[in-house]
Amino acid sequence: MKKTSKTAPAKMAGKTSEPTGQTATTKRARQVKPSGCLEGSASSGLPKKNADDIIAMHGEEAYKYYFDSEDGKYSIGAEAGGATKELRGTDARVPNELYVCRALSQYLQKKGIRDVSSSTIYDWMRSDETRKALGGKGKAPKISISFYVAVSRDDIPIEKRREHLEYAIKHSLTVGGLKDRIFGREGVSGIGDGDAAGEGAISDIATAERIISESRSLLLGHYEEFRSIDPAQNSSSIALLENLAIYIWQLRDDIANGGPK
Repeated sequence: MKKTSKTAPAKMAGKTSEPTGQTATTKRARQVKPSGCLEGSASSGLPKKNADDIIAMHGEEAYKYYFDSEDGKYSIGAEAGGATKELRGTDARVPNELYVCRALSQYLQKKGIRDVSSSTIYDWMRSDETRKALGGKGKAPKISISFYVAVSRDDIPIEKRREHLEYAIKHSLTVGGLKDRIFGREGVSGIGDGDAAGEGAISDIATAERIISESRSLLLGHYEEFRSIDPAQNSSSIALLENLAIYIWQLRDDIANGGPK
Protein backbone atom coordinates (compact mmCIF):
# COMPACT_ATOMS: atom_id res chain seq x y z
CA MET A 1 0.00 0.00 0.00
CA LYS A 2 1.35 3.39 -1.08
CA LYS A 3 2.00 5.90 1.70
CA THR A 4 0.58 9.42 1.43
CA SER A 5 2.96 12.18 2.43
CA LYS A 6 1.77 14.22 5.40
CA THR A 7 3.36 17.35 3.96
CA ALA A 8 1.44 17.32 0.66
CA PRO A 9 -1.69 19.16 1.89
CA ALA A 10 0.46 21.84 3.47
CA LYS A 11 2.35 22.38 0.21
CA MET A 12 -0.87 22.60 -1.77
CA ALA A 13 -2.30 25.08 0.73
CA GLY A 14 0.83 27.14 0.41
CA LYS A 15 0.34 27.34 -3.35
CA THR A 16 -3.29 28.37 -3.31
CA SER A 17 -3.55 30.64 -0.26
CA GLU A 18 -1.36 33.49 -1.51
CA PRO A 19 -2.99 35.71 -4.23
CA THR A 20 -0.88 36.59 -7.23
CA GLY A 21 -0.98 39.03 -10.14
CA GLN A 22 -4.08 41.24 -10.51
CA THR A 23 -5.83 39.50 -7.60
CA ALA A 24 -3.06 40.55 -5.23
CA THR A 25 -3.24 44.14 -6.46
CA THR A 26 -6.99 44.45 -5.91
CA LYS A 27 -6.67 43.07 -2.40
CA ARG A 28 -4.35 45.84 -1.22
CA ALA A 29 -5.67 47.94 1.64
CA ARG A 30 -6.88 51.44 0.72
CA GLN A 31 -4.71 54.23 2.03
CA VAL A 32 -6.55 56.89 3.98
CA LYS A 33 -5.30 60.42 3.37
CA PRO A 34 -5.21 62.96 6.19
CA SER A 35 -8.49 64.90 6.29
CA GLY A 36 -6.75 68.16 7.08
CA CYS A 37 -5.11 68.43 3.65
CA LEU A 38 -6.65 69.11 0.30
CA GLU A 39 -5.86 66.56 -2.38
CA GLY A 40 -3.62 67.87 -5.15
CA SER A 41 -5.02 67.67 -8.67
CA ALA A 42 -2.89 65.50 -10.92
CA SER A 43 -3.59 67.68 -13.94
CA SER A 44 -3.05 71.02 -12.24
CA GLY A 45 0.28 70.12 -10.63
CA LEU A 46 -0.62 72.21 -7.58
CA PRO A 47 1.00 71.23 -4.28
CA LYS A 48 -1.11 69.90 -1.45
CA LYS A 49 -2.31 72.71 0.77
CA ASN A 50 -4.31 72.91 3.91
CA ALA A 51 -7.67 74.65 3.46
CA ASP A 52 -6.96 76.91 6.43
CA ASP A 53 -3.68 78.00 4.82
CA ILE A 54 -5.50 79.01 1.63
CA ILE A 55 -8.10 81.00 3.58
CA ALA A 56 -5.36 82.65 5.66
CA MET A 57 -3.38 83.66 2.57
CA HIS A 58 -6.39 85.27 0.89
CA GLY A 59 -7.59 86.63 4.23
CA GLU A 60 -4.34 88.55 4.70
CA GLU A 61 -4.74 90.13 1.28
CA ALA A 62 -8.38 90.95 2.01
CA TYR A 63 -7.32 92.60 5.27
CA LYS A 64 -4.93 94.88 3.37
CA TYR A 65 -7.56 95.76 0.77
CA TYR A 66 -10.10 96.66 3.46
CA PHE A 67 -8.30 99.98 3.90
CA ASP A 68 -8.39 100.81 0.17
CA SER A 69 -11.32 103.22 -0.09
CA GLU A 70 -11.44 103.17 -3.90
CA ASP A 71 -11.26 99.53 -4.96
CA GLY A 72 -10.97 97.68 -1.66
CA LYS A 73 -14.43 96.12 -1.82
CA TYR A 74 -13.90 94.79 -5.32
CA SER A 75 -10.48 93.49 -4.30
CA ILE A 76 -11.85 91.68 -1.26
CA GLY A 77 -14.46 90.15 -3.56
CA ALA A 78 -11.67 89.09 -5.91
CA GLU A 79 -9.86 87.39 -3.00
CA ALA A 80 -13.03 85.44 -2.19
CA GLY A 81 -13.27 84.34 -5.80
CA GLY A 82 -9.58 83.47 -5.88
CA ALA A 83 -9.83 81.38 -2.71
CA THR A 84 -12.81 79.49 -4.13
CA LYS A 85 -10.99 78.74 -7.39
CA GLU A 86 -7.84 77.64 -5.58
CA LEU A 87 -9.80 75.29 -3.36
CA ARG A 88 -11.54 73.85 -6.40
CA GLY A 89 -8.16 73.36 -8.04
CA THR A 90 -6.94 71.21 -5.19
CA ASP A 91 -9.98 69.29 -3.98
CA ALA A 92 -13.10 68.09 -5.78
CA ARG A 93 -15.02 68.35 -2.50
CA VAL A 94 -14.54 72.10 -2.26
CA PRO A 95 -17.04 73.97 -0.05
CA ASN A 96 -19.39 76.33 -1.84
CA GLU A 97 -18.77 80.05 -2.32
CA LEU A 98 -20.79 81.04 0.74
CA TYR A 99 -18.64 78.80 2.94
CA VAL A 100 -15.50 80.48 1.60
CA CYS A 101 -17.01 83.94 2.17
CA ARG A 102 -17.97 82.95 5.71
CA ALA A 103 -14.44 81.69 6.40
CA LEU A 104 -12.93 84.95 5.10
CA SER A 105 -15.38 86.99 7.19
CA GLN A 106 -14.38 85.04 10.31
CA TYR A 107 -10.70 85.57 9.47
CA LEU A 108 -11.25 89.33 9.16
CA GLN A 109 -13.15 89.37 12.45
CA LYS A 110 -10.12 87.84 14.17
CA LYS A 111 -8.08 90.69 12.68
CA GLY A 112 -10.48 93.25 14.17
CA ILE A 113 -12.67 93.88 11.08
CA ARG A 114 -16.16 93.19 12.37
CA ASP A 115 -18.38 95.00 9.85
CA VAL A 116 -17.83 92.70 6.85
CA SER A 117 -20.26 89.79 6.94
CA SER A 118 -20.14 86.66 4.79
CA SER A 119 -23.08 87.88 2.70
CA THR A 120 -21.32 91.22 2.14
CA ILE A 121 -18.18 89.46 0.90
CA TYR A 122 -20.37 87.30 -1.34
CA ASP A 123 -21.97 90.44 -2.81
CA TRP A 124 -18.55 91.99 -3.40
CA MET A 125 -17.33 88.80 -5.06
CA ARG A 126 -20.27 88.76 -7.48
CA SER A 127 -19.83 92.48 -8.13
CA ASP A 128 -16.15 91.98 -8.94
CA GLU A 129 -17.09 89.19 -11.35
CA THR A 130 -19.58 91.51 -13.08
CA ARG A 131 -17.13 94.40 -13.37
CA LYS A 132 -14.46 92.13 -14.82
CA ALA A 133 -16.95 90.66 -17.30
CA LEU A 134 -17.86 94.19 -18.41
CA GLY A 135 -14.25 95.06 -19.20
CA GLY A 136 -12.68 95.74 -15.83
CA LYS A 137 -12.14 98.98 -13.96
CA GLY A 138 -11.27 101.02 -17.06
CA LYS A 139 -14.17 99.96 -19.30
CA ALA A 140 -17.02 98.92 -17.00
CA PRO A 141 -19.65 101.53 -15.99
CA LYS A 142 -18.26 103.82 -13.28
CA ILE A 143 -20.75 103.70 -10.43
CA SER A 144 -20.84 102.65 -6.78
CA ILE A 145 -20.39 98.96 -5.99
CA SER A 146 -23.87 98.97 -4.42
CA PHE A 147 -25.29 99.21 -7.95
CA TYR A 148 -23.13 96.31 -9.07
CA VAL A 149 -24.49 94.28 -6.16
CA ALA A 150 -28.02 95.00 -7.39
CA VAL A 151 -27.39 93.71 -10.93
CA SER A 152 -25.08 90.78 -10.10
CA ARG A 153 -27.76 88.13 -10.22
CA ASP A 154 -27.68 84.80 -12.06
CA ASP A 155 -30.92 85.58 -13.88
CA ILE A 156 -29.55 88.82 -15.39
CA PRO A 157 -27.35 88.35 -18.50
CA ILE A 158 -24.04 90.27 -18.54
CA GLU A 159 -25.05 92.71 -21.28
CA LYS A 160 -28.34 93.39 -19.51
CA ARG A 161 -26.34 94.24 -16.39
CA ARG A 162 -24.40 96.83 -18.37
CA GLU A 163 -27.66 98.26 -19.69
CA HIS A 164 -29.10 98.57 -16.17
CA LEU A 165 -25.95 100.25 -14.82
CA GLU A 166 -25.71 102.72 -17.71
CA TYR A 167 -29.40 103.55 -17.29
CA ALA A 168 -28.84 104.19 -13.58
CA ILE A 169 -25.97 106.56 -14.39
CA LYS A 170 -27.88 108.40 -17.11
CA HIS A 171 -31.03 108.88 -15.02
CA SER A 172 -29.29 109.37 -11.63
CA LEU A 173 -31.14 106.47 -10.04
CA THR A 174 -30.69 105.39 -6.47
CA VAL A 175 -29.99 101.74 -5.74
CA GLY A 176 -33.66 101.36 -4.83
CA GLY A 177 -34.67 102.91 -8.13
CA LEU A 178 -32.40 100.54 -10.02
CA LYS A 179 -33.88 97.54 -8.21
CA ASP A 180 -37.36 98.70 -9.10
CA ARG A 181 -36.33 98.90 -12.75
CA ILE A 182 -34.82 95.39 -12.59
CA PHE A 183 -37.94 93.90 -11.01
CA GLY A 184 -40.38 95.91 -13.13
CA ARG A 185 -41.63 98.05 -10.24
CA GLU A 186 -40.90 101.48 -11.75
CA GLY A 187 -43.40 104.08 -10.66
CA VAL A 188 -44.39 102.31 -7.42
CA SER A 189 -45.44 104.98 -4.91
CA GLY A 190 -42.94 105.51 -2.13
CA ILE A 191 -40.41 103.04 -3.55
CA GLY A 192 -37.69 103.31 -6.19
CA ASP A 193 -37.43 106.08 -8.77
CA GLY A 194 -39.60 108.32 -6.63
CA ASP A 195 -36.79 108.64 -4.09
CA ALA A 196 -34.24 109.63 -6.74
CA ALA A 197 -35.42 113.23 -6.65
CA GLY A 198 -34.18 113.76 -3.11
CA GLU A 199 -33.34 112.25 0.23
CA GLY A 200 -36.58 113.41 1.86
CA ALA A 201 -38.92 110.89 0.20
CA ILE A 202 -39.86 109.43 3.61
CA SER A 203 -41.04 112.50 5.46
CA ASP A 204 -43.12 111.01 8.29
CA ILE A 205 -43.60 107.85 10.31
CA ALA A 206 -46.82 106.98 8.50
CA THR A 207 -44.99 106.81 5.15
CA ALA A 208 -42.20 104.74 6.69
CA GLU A 209 -44.67 102.30 8.22
CA ARG A 210 -46.54 101.97 4.93
CA ILE A 211 -43.32 101.12 3.04
CA ILE A 212 -42.30 98.59 5.70
CA SER A 213 -45.78 97.05 5.60
CA GLU A 214 -45.75 96.82 1.78
CA SER A 215 -42.33 95.17 1.84
CA ARG A 216 -43.47 92.70 4.50
CA SER A 217 -46.60 91.84 2.53
CA LEU A 218 -44.55 91.27 -0.63
CA LEU A 219 -42.22 88.89 1.21
CA LEU A 220 -45.05 87.01 2.92
CA GLY A 221 -46.88 86.72 -0.40
CA HIS A 222 -43.99 84.71 -1.81
CA TYR A 223 -43.13 82.85 1.40
CA GLU A 224 -44.13 79.39 0.20
CA GLU A 225 -42.39 79.95 -3.13
CA PHE A 226 -39.14 80.75 -1.33
CA ARG A 227 -39.49 77.62 0.77
CA SER A 228 -39.85 75.44 -2.31
CA ILE A 229 -36.60 76.57 -3.97
CA ASP A 230 -34.33 73.66 -4.85
CA PRO A 231 -31.60 73.52 -2.14
CA ALA A 232 -28.99 73.01 -4.84
CA GLN A 233 -29.87 76.34 -6.43
CA ASN A 234 -30.60 78.59 -3.45
CA SER A 235 -27.16 79.93 -2.49
CA SER A 236 -27.80 83.40 -3.95
CA SER A 237 -31.21 83.58 -2.24
CA ILE A 238 -29.63 82.73 1.11
CA ALA A 239 -26.99 85.42 0.62
CA LEU A 240 -29.63 88.05 -0.20
CA LEU A 241 -31.72 87.09 2.82
CA GLU A 242 -28.68 87.23 5.11
CA ASN A 243 -27.90 90.68 3.75
CA LEU A 244 -31.52 91.74 4.20
CA ALA A 245 -31.48 90.50 7.80
CA ILE A 246 -28.42 92.65 8.55
CA TYR A 247 -30.07 95.79 7.10
CA ILE A 248 -33.30 95.11 8.99
CA TRP A 249 -31.55 94.78 12.35
CA GLN A 250 -29.45 97.89 11.68
CA LEU A 251 -32.56 99.82 10.71
CA ARG A 252 -34.40 98.57 13.79
CA ASP A 253 -31.59 99.68 16.09
CA ASP A 254 -31.29 103.08 14.36
CA ILE A 255 -35.04 103.72 14.72
CA ALA A 256 -35.02 102.57 18.35
CA ASN A 257 -32.02 104.75 19.19
CA GLY A 258 -33.07 107.87 17.31
CA GLY A 259 -30.99 107.48 14.17
CA PRO A 260 -27.53 106.20 13.21
CA LYS A 261 -24.64 107.24 15.42
